[in-house]
Amino acid sequence: MNDDLTYFLSLKKYTLNYDESKIKKLNKNEKKRINNILEKLWEEKNKGELKICYRGDNYNNLKKTIYPQTGLLRKFDFYRKFFVLSPKSKICIYQTSQVDLDIAEVNEINIRWLFSKIATLTKCAALSGIFDKNFIDYFNHAGNADLFVNAICRLNEQESIKIRDYYYWLLHTEGGSAYEKSYFLSSSTELKVAKGFTNKTKAPLIILFFLPNFCQEMETSINSIKDLNGLINDLHLPMYSDSFYPEEYEVSVKGSIFSKYIIGVVEKDRLIVNPNIFDKKNADFENNIIWGLNIDYSRFDEEAEMSGFNSIILKTGTTYERQDIVK
Repeated sequence: MNDDLTYFLSLKKYTLNYDESKIKKLNKNEKKRINNILEKLWEEKNKGELKICYRGDNYNNLKKTIYPQTGLLRKFDFYRKFFVLSPKSKICIYQTSQVDLDIAEVNEINIRWLFSKIATLTKCAALSGIFDKNFIDYFNHAGNADLFVNAICRLNEQESIKIRDYYYWLLHTEGGSAYEKSYFLSSSTELKVAKGFTNKTKAPLIILFFLPNFCQEMETSINSIKDLNGLINDLHLPMYSDSFYPEEYEVSVKGSIFSKYIIGVVEKDRLIVNPNIFDKKNADFENNIIWGLNIDYSRFDEEAEMSGFNSIILKTGTTYERQDIVK
């Protein structure tokens, strides 16, 4: 049995009791259900049907965005809000007008900004080792900015977004100034990596979630980068084939880790299971693996208004949209 699966099966299991407004231990049937779901997830992962991902975070960081008001917040209320709002990328802290590169747009202005940022990145001696000479020469020649913009902006919407994400992933994984307003959320396919990001934090949390293969537009990793190199080559644009930190096995999730894909949150030696899993609408987990869980979003607008987010990410099919929150 996989070591990560063994670890999750061994955890104490809890979920939310909405009737009594408290966190409760799973009963025998609920525990059997979540353990069966965990085993099914790893079975599908081994078949190559989905990715299992982990995001290392901490309670205090998440509370700032979920409920920034001062004072104590009961753990039940924290998780109630968490499973409604779900983690969102840093871009959601800002209004639309405050970002340089928005999740929903590909235009000349933001692609030219992207060229400039990558050009600056290639000049950093400590980081340029992952780029070959052709890549560095291309972005160090200011005259190529027009070629870069034209090559991307003339594509159809779907392809232009893929190419934009291909290059923006460099800025996100490098972790510089562009990271502070990134539309990506970092995660890893390795549990030990996610744990490593929580080692020096108080109240560490690990978010366990899955990504079905058919939702490839939701994530970027080194594998999806390599898959795009053929198209990049056809466009006569510079390619790269490694990340800044390959040992982190990064999967960058676009916009938000939506609640419909979250299994639960590890807190110390217990797993707080997404309460939606036990809703009768989610009785068929075989279907959930494909489409995600059915989520009750009836409280979403109310929770969003009280949150530290200034915008939210919406996804319809393969299309993303960002909307400012009116407060």
